[in-house]
Amino acid sequence: MTVFRKTFIALISATAISAPAFAQQTQQGTPPIGSPAATTTIPGDQLPPPPPKFGGTITEDAKSSKPWWPPTVVPPKGAPNVLLIMTDDSGYGVPSTFGGVIPTPTLDRIASAGAGAGAEGMIATMGGRFGGYGLYLLKGKPVFVYNLVNLKRYRWEGGVEAEDWLGRSLDPGKHTIVFDFKYDGPGPGKGGTGVMSVDGRVLARQTMEHTIPFLMSIAEPFDIGLDSRSPVDDSYTLPFRFTGAIDKLTIKTGPQQLAAEDRERMKRALATAHD
Repeated sequence: MTVFRKTFIALISATAISAPAFAQQTQQGTPPIGSPAATTTIPGDQLPPPPPKFGGTITEDAKSSKPWWPPTVVPPKGAPNVLLIMTDDSGYGVPSTFGGVIPTPTLDRIASAGAGAGAEGMIATMGGRFGGYGLYLLKGKPVFVYNLVNLKRYRWEGGVEAEDWLGRSLDPGKHTIVFDFKYDGPGPGKGGTGVMSVDGRVLARQTMEHTIPFLMSIAEPFDIGLDSRSPVDDSYTLPFRFTGAIDKLTIKTGPQQLAAEDRERMKRALATAHD
């Protein structure tokens, strides 16, 4: 049995804030609306907020005119700290924070602290296009893929036919993802049943008829936080860096389920490969 246990942080702090109108309310002791030091709060359902209605009077001369200043927008008491990032003529995959080619070191530092907008990326992977596995987030949704030597790919994820049929993205915050595979051994190349769960809730369950016997890959590394060689699945592009924060990764392996003759065959195969 192999268990992949992953804890990560994907805090989303990019929130649109706006209002259709300014709240014409002031607290006792604060400057009145229209004065230069006046402040106000906004409901927060439109961005940018429309300008407030002018409350002064404009006549033909300054003496008979009444000055009026728009109030400064301030957050209400207990409001969260929100970071709003707006870019022009750039897609989601442009900044390096999300695996793009344009270096954005400030955004990288924010994301590494756990503030990722729609966090995704590789958590752990072994192998690649011609055989292997990968545990990752795709647009905030956990996915585990097992690539059976490029003949068939098994996917564990939310959606139709999964126990989480809505296929929802993870909420901001800390989560624990577990992939538990029970092997139908003894003997090499047997199948088994994999179960992926999030925070103790089963997300998807699937049975495989076969697995890769003996050796997963000789040319692909084991990566954490990115995929440095070829992808195990075509649903993402390299290097697919993880944009959240990985707190802990634990891999538990059960006892080897090989008979004596299987071990001897494996020993001979490895010796032949090294010749």
